[in-house]
Amino acid sequence: MKMFVQHVLKDIVILIIIVFGIGEYTIENPKTITKCSYHFHLGCIYEWMERSENCPFVAR
Repeated sequence: MKMFVQHVLKDIVILIIIVFGIGEYTIENPKTITKCSYHFHLGCIYEWMERSENCPFVAR
């Protein structure tokens, strides 16, 4: 149960970072566009993309 809660909390933190972003797109942290046309900073979406092929906003 503890591992499940930690996993869920980590996902929540990642989603908060994704939703609020970190400012302008830069060469160091460029724009990444998902299959469903949402765009994110590479640094924000990278860890999510390692675990899931689905966009965090669209379940496809």
